[in-house]
Amino acid sequence: MRLDFGRHNPREFGWLRVDEEGNLYFSSDSHVLKFRPGGQLVREWDIRTYGFDGIGDLGVIPKGKLIVAATQREFMKTGVLIFDNQGTLLNSFEIAGP
Repeated sequence: MRLDFGRHNPREFGWLRVDEEGNLYFSSDSHVLKFRPGGQLVREWDIRTYGFDGIGDLGVIPKGKLIVAATQREFMKTGVLIFDNQGTLLNSFEIAGP
């Protein structure tokens, strides 16, 4: 299997999560790419689209829901974004800081 990261440098994607169907989720500082088990790129999320500039962590829960802990460094903001398996934002909330 060969993964095509398109315009992205694969070396920038340091995190990997796998859902129950075998889909692969690779994450860089600002992007998440979802690949089918055969290697086909099916979805890309750019966290900057949602007002954040970094990804702190990510997880995949049953039914392919993606959870991203995101940061906005300039305003010292942290938030959580929850997407369904089709890439639609289901919910988001900010984590209050000190």
